[in-house]
Amino acid sequence: MDLLWVFLLIVMSAVFALCEISLAAARKVKLQSRLELGDLRAKKVMYLQANAHQFFAAVQVVLNALAIVAGMIGESVFTPYLYQASQVVTGLFVADVSQYHAVLLQVSTVLSFLLITALFVLFADLLPKRVAMVIPESIAMRFISLMLASVWLFKPVIWLFNLMADVIIRAFKLPNQRDELITRDDLFAVVDQSAEQGELGAHEHNIIGNVLDLDQTSITQAMINRDAVEWLNIHDDEKALAKQIQSRSFQQYLLCDASLDQVIAAVEAKQLLSNLIAGRPLLDAQQEAFLRPVILLDTLSLSDALNALKAHPCNTAVVINEFATVVGMVTLSSILNFIALKDSEAIEAQFRQKDTSRWLVQGDMSMKDFQLSVVEHEFMPVDSIETLAGYLIHHCRHFPHQGETIEIEGFTFKVTEIQGLAIKQIEVSRS
Repeated sequence: MDLLWVFLLIVMSAVFALCEISLAAARKVKLQSRLELGDLRAKKVMYLQANAHQFFAAVQVVLNALAIVAGMIGESVFTPYLYQASQVVTGLFVADVSQYHAVLLQVSTVLSFLLITALFVLFADLLPKRVAMVIPESIAMRFISLMLASVWLFKPVIWLFNLMADVIIRAFKLPNQRDELITRDDLFAVVDQSAEQGELGAHEHNIIGNVLDLDQTSITQAMINRDAVEWLNIHDDEKALAKQIQSRSFQQYLLCDASLDQVIAAVEAKQLLSNLIAGRPLLDAQQEAFLRPVILLDTLSLSDALNALKAHPCNTAVVINEFATVVGMVTLSSILNFIALKDSEAIEAQFRQKDTSRWLVQGDMSMKDFQLSVVEHEFMPVDSIETLAGYLIHHCRHFPHQGETIEIEGFTFKVTEIQGLAIKQIEVSRS
């Protein structure tokens, strides 16, 4: 009968150990998803997590009571059996066992204590907690009724112990609430872990990473540079405009007054085609479809650009610098392309490794990608500098000529290709 009581005590301790760890380890995100699927037990678990101090007080009362009772019963259960076994073993070596009665009894008592302790450590503590750490949400939801019942049953004791605990916490100025704030680093860690476990594909992982990084990515990274922007002069005749459109087909055009810095409206190629088919002038500015683009500063982030474009009927933004000079154009399509297409392959296409310490890098590669994916070194940051070419020009203090080299933080940068005023390619090597 005593053995049955020991077994029941171990089972009860194991259940409460499962409840304790599962409640602490259950993730709110997964509980929320279970709740959205209609499982109301998840709501009860989240409620108890918010008031976890009540349940933990109940758990400690129960576990300590069970351990004390188990120690008392366990000693009387196992000691006689161990005493008999020790007599048999001693009898193999000694003729008169009775003279060692006191010693054998003491040894049996110690072994009984160690045995009951080992059983509780293994079956009532270690195994339950390891299981609870693996599937905390499922276990917490399965035993939530028991947890709530124990809180109700031991409410007076819980109140007393929590009162004393609050006094001690306030006296030593210890934290009393868990920080539930999820940071960007936490999100990145979760996404990376999901990718490592195969829950997310490589492409999905890159897209999510790009979305999470929108607030840290400059608008210039997804911008169509000034020299690539196609614009139409409203003073040109219809034939010249039609020839320009035919010779260089683009989806988006800027309508300007003699200069790209005098933007009037943004127009899509399909709108121009619609005018042509309807027999209207090619640049029929009376149409409501010809909208003035959003004007954005080049120091803004892609997140700022998205917010501005969402709040405006035009899906095109003109990017200017602080001197009101147009430096490029950004559209919803260019931002979405940046989010969807910027991945490890796209980054690797911007550089080529010549050997273990030399690389050929495109000048328009972002400094962030260059530092993380190429040299794995963080350079001293420079405000408003986004690309490797810009970083090099800043340190040269002049526009470098082809073949010029510069030493920066243990690396040698050599300009290998220049087109106009653009540094196209740079050779980077460790000094």
